[in-house]
Amino acid sequence: MLRDIYYCVGKQKLRGISDMDDKIKFFKGFKEPYLFDTNNPIVDKCKSINEVFIDNVNNVANQLNHIKVEVCLNMENINILYKNKEMSKLEKIERGDWVDLRCNSVSVVTTRFAIGVGEIPILTRTSERRELPFETGIFEGEEVQFVRYDKGDYLLINLGFAMELPEGYEAYVIPRGSTLKNYGLIQPNSPGVVDNTFCGDDDVWFMPALAQKDGFMIFNERICQFRIQKKMPESNFNPVEELGNENRGSYSSTGTK
Repeated sequence: MLRDIYYCVGKQKLRGISDMDDKIKFFKGFKEPYLFDTNNPIVDKCKSINEVFIDNVNNVANQLNHIKVEVCLNMENINILYKNKEMSKLEKIERGDWVDLRCNSVSVVTTRFAIGVGEIPILTRTSERRELPFETGIFEGEEVQFVRYDKGDYLLINLGFAMELPEGYEAYVIPRGSTLKNYGLIQPNSPGVVDNTFCGDDDVWFMPALAQKDGFMIFNERICQFRIQKKMPESNFNPVEELGNENRGSYSSTGTK
């Protein structure tokens, strides 16, 4: 995964090179990238696509004058199964390390609760899911396909893909900064967590949302975002009689000012 970004101007040494042991990609504007072999702590050779070798990093800096370096350590390959070929493919946003997710379809979920009578009442809880139909409309001068929803609706937004996360990682799905403003939706379980066992062909990703107002959503619009992180390590929970630490205080104990 992308680890860091470094800059080199003229003969200035590259920061952090001494503890890098993987490949570094040097970009020089519109030219092809150079791939550096850093099996040794000091980068001592460079091979460009045209098979030309350059002796060392300082020579590269002299030739390029100002170069941008992206350090890629253990880049993960993630398998993704798109359910709708008409949707845009996943890509990382230009700034930051989150990946935007888009609307493929939307369903309304209705849950009903019932508590019986008697000394020991019988409890029931049932849920129904109804997919909202797409309609044709004009948005900002373009013809679009959209669904409409009502205030109070509990929605499941189908994100249009299944994914095989790398072993030892899990994903976090959260709203985009504009989700509430543009759609009137909040994600009640935010952040949504997807572990790497959720990886079958039919394990499609969804975003649950609660509508705060009447609204509409257009097919393939960006609605939420995700990133992956390493999972919690395996842990043993040891019962003790006391923890022996000072009490911090409960909710809101630190005040508001």
